[in-house]
Amino acid sequence: MTATYDANNRQVGVSYDANGNPGTANCAWNGYSVENRLNTQTSMAWPEPLTTYGYDPNGKRVMKRYDPDPNNWSTGSSPTWEFYFYGITGQRLVTVDCAPGSGSLPSCSVVGQNVYFGSKLLVSNGVNVVTDRLGSVRGNSIGEHFSYYPYGEERTSTVDLRDKFATYFGDGVGQDYADQRYYNSGMGRFWTVDPGGIATADTSTPASLNRYSYVQGDPVNSIDPHGMLGDDPNDPVTAQHCIDDPDDPACYGPCGSGGLPMAAMLRTLNPMLDMDPGCGPVSGPGPAPSGPPSVSCNQVVEADIENYLGAYRGGTSPLYTPSNVDALVAAGMTYDVDPRLIVAIAVAETQAGTNLNPNWGPYNAWNVSSAKPPDTYSSWNQAIDDVTDLADNYLGNGLTNTASFYKLYAGKGYRTGLKNVNAALTSMGGNTGTLTDPCNPFNPRSPNPGVPNQ
Repeated sequence: MTATYDANNRQVGVSYDANGNPGTANCAWNGYSVENRLNTQTSMAWPEPLTTYGYDPNGKRVMKRYDPDPNNWSTGSSPTWEFYFYGITGQRLVTVDCAPGSGSLPSCSVVGQNVYFGSKLLVSNGVNVVTDRLGSVRGNSIGEHFSYYPYGEERTSTVDLRDKFATYFGDGVGQDYADQRYYNSGMGRFWTVDPGGIATADTSTPASLNRYSYVQGDPVNSIDPHGMLGDDPNDPVTAQHCIDDPDDPACYGPCGSGGLPMAAMLRTLNPMLDMDPGCGPVSGPGPAPSGPPSVSCNQVVEADIENYLGAYRGGTSPLYTPSNVDALVAAGMTYDVDPRLIVAIAVAETQAGTNLNPNWGPYNAWNVSSAKPPDTYSSWNQAIDDVTDLADNYLGNGLTNTASFYKLYAGKGYRTGLKNVNAALTSMGGNTGTLTDPCNPFNPRSPNPGVPNQ
């Protein structure tokens, strides 16, 4: 087969949304969440079966719902559910299937258990398996054998819905679940752009600038177990190693370099890990530091906002500038409001400023009615300060969670926007039940009083 791509690296003939997510794939219509995660697939075959996916705050798929006839066009709706449970290392341990049972209780049963030795898969869905150095399953205890072409197309013919190529879970032909994204082995690339944004690219390696590429075009020698960063499986400093041991200086770049792409990927994958601010191990005379330098609370929040806006709608939000991110964090400190909440409201109201109401001025990303003409905002700084001040008033009146806050903010019909607020806020590491600034401990409303912001 042959395929051509446009200037945005999107396949010609395939429809994409504004964030670069394909609208159709595998003979299905696809829907995506505000975090660009696949959440619905409607088959083009009669009677249009519907598959729905759910994810945890770290982006791991935890639920799949399948309904063969959601519209009652044929045999009638009869949904089933599949739930995935993970260990503290992020490895899938148990799969549970559920179906409607008698009365109001579902009927559920364990249908698969995985066992690992470190990062190596030993048992997949209750069956002993043998894997190669890339993590691909090559054989099992029931006599099956598996072989693959370099980019993961299966040369053998075996059923899907289990672990297969390079640690990925085979949902079906052309659709492998790759932890943080979905992978198409037939095309040799991911469905969607890297959720880490351009920060996870390395300008010294031009192939990394292709945000859809799989292991930068070297599938024989590299793996990408999280769908975010290619690893050499023979290199002891892999992404998985740095997840397990984030204090290892080898996971961070030399001082002044801004850190390796791995550091940015790790921070996106797990908000509890610190990003390297650019002063990792040093070369030359003098002792090297024992680990990555400390990062201030404000730097972590700034990184939360920058990583989210960098991935949201292809980084096109006007809030995604250093000066606006600085203004958000500064206003949060001034008024004791989590700046990530202010970003989340903008996402719900105007898609983070990418869909502004032209009659309300060029800076009203929050649809503040008091800022309509002739009183429009004159700058982003003014808008950010005013909206944060308004949020401060809401918090002072006891509206301390997103449900009560946004109900008053948006009024009638607030529920749809509330879902987007919650999704955006949690994607940035925020808490829907604690809306004060996490970096301002000296304000009595803030959590963790007495812990200074460094």
